[in-house]
Amino acid sequence: MPGSGCLSDSYIYSLFAFVGSVTVFITLLRILTGLRKFFLREGHDLAKRYGHGTWALVTAPTTATGNGFAVQLARLGFNIVLCGRDIEKLHKIRDMLILRHSVKVSMRLTVKMRKEVCNTASNCLIIKLVSFLH
Repeated sequence: MPGSGCLSDSYIYSLFAFVGSVTVFITLLRILTGLRKFFLREGHDLAKRYGHGTWALVTAPTTATGNGFAVQLARLGFNIVLCGRDIEKLHKIRDMLILRHSVKVSMRLTVKMRKEVCNTASNCLIIKLVSFLH
């Protein structure tokens, strides 16, 4: 019968179209899952890895990047060591971190060295030691 052949051909084409659509859907789903894992992966739990209350050193906390690191680490529960040159700004950042996140904050003032000051090794060592102790 010529009519039954057309019916079975359209049925087969529909079946192939359905299988093809499912295959394309599964492939796209795998690609999107891979992209999500690559670009939107979750961060590491640093507090769990290093322990709550661990100390973290943040250099240049008076810049936007350093301040952001200090705030994020304090939010995770790390105690912070701030290392910078502007003591007034360091005090402001220290007070903000203690008030908002209830963490311990230590400050270290660094001094920019000039060649004239470091004319001997002993002078250089004394100046570095004094700047570290502040």
